[in-house]
Amino acid sequence: MDNRFQQTKKYFELFIFLSMMLMVQLQGMRLAVLIKRGCGGAFWLNVLLTILGWIPDMTTTKMEILSSPVSPR
Repeated sequence: MDNRFQQTKKYFELFIFLSMMLMVQLQGMRLAVLIKRGCGGAFWLNVLLTILGWIPDMTTTKMEILSSPVSPR
């Protein structure tokens, strides 16, 4: 029984780790748009598309990052 518990614990820890890595990756794209374009319409569009779904969000985020020039500070 103890061996089964240890194995279940390892799978649970792996699940938590992968979930955290996914959250970091998803928020990293929003952070890139926020840094590059500021807290304007592009950032809020990405937040809205994150709520609606992952694929449209990744598409527009990459378009925003690749198409816009760097804003002066």
